[in-house]
Amino acid sequence: METTSFLIWLVFIALIFSIGLGAMLRAYQGSGGFTVLFAEPIALSADTALEPDMLLQFQKACDVYRQGSFPQAIERFTHLIQDHPTLAEAYHNRGLSSANLRQADQAVSDLLQAGEQYLEQGHPAGFDRVKQDLATLKQQGIKH
Repeated sequence: METTSFLIWLVFIALIFSIGLGAMLRAYQGSGGFTVLFAEPIALSADTALEPDMLLQFQKACDVYRQGSFPQAIERFTHLIQDHPTLAEAYHNRGLSSANLRQADQAVSDLLQAGEQYLEQGHPAGFDRVKQDLATLKQQGIKH
């Protein structure tokens, strides 16, 4: 009889331990804590003309972004900006990457630069998207 009681208590304690451990692991892995604010990068405007190698670099940077490797995406978009300093979409995506990493100062700076580029290039839709993204940052409480 004592062995049966011991085994019942052992199973009961193991069950409570496994439930607690599972809950802690889910919380640690970010199932409710850290959310990506901007899941998709901005695509190139239809009238944006890039050399084939620059277009390939932009597509690869967007792929890295979609994979959630935001530091690497920032690096790739930075290289694009160095080679093509008027590419609004590169500033926009670098800003979104920074926002996803909660780097508010850099995110706001890049989004403002993207907005300027969109206006200079006559892309009001891009400018409106930047305004929406800045509003999202403000709404989420990410301050610079």
